[in-house]
Amino acid sequence: MKIGAMVFQDYALYPHMDAHDNIAFNLRVKKMPEAEIRELVKRNAELLKIEHLLERMPAELSGGGGNKGSLLLEH
Repeated sequence: MKIGAMVFQDYALYPHMDAHDNIAFNLRVKKMPEAEIRELVKRNAELLKIEHLLERMPAELSGGGGNKGSLLLEH
């Protein structure tokens, strides 16, 4: 899975979805199976050391956590 290299100054996360659902959004649009989405989100969150942030809403994330979440949106 390719991870994008662009980081937004004002990160582009959907405010009504938690970090996990924000990261999973593009995968769901691509109609990937839910089990595969869960695994990919988990694996990539572990790589960025943000697995503890997956249940948080964007307003609850620090700048670094939000930027890493939006980075994962760009796959």
